[in-house]
Amino acid sequence: MYLGVAPSTVSDWFKRRNESIPSAYIIPLSKFFNVSPLELLTGEVDGMQVLGQNELKLINNYRTLSFEGQTIVQAAAINEKRKVTEQ
Repeated sequence: MYLGVAPSTVSDWFKRRNESIPSAYIIPLSKFFNVSPLELLTGEVDGMQVLGQNELKLINNYRTLSFEGQTIVQAAAINEKRKVTEQ
């Protein structure tokens, strides 16, 4: 146990979106995961949001599309966003 706490405790911290990580553990966790404290707490690297695997796949697929295909994807994304915000 790197931090001296149960793995389930660390898991609980991250399930609650990092708001519950005691401050004394921020630096040790950052070192363990080899990330900055900012990245650990916000998912941002130097002010930039870190992309997940699905987001990276989406971007890579998007880049292979023609201009028309990219336009269709953009329109679909805008429509989906409207649906979510109207709920």
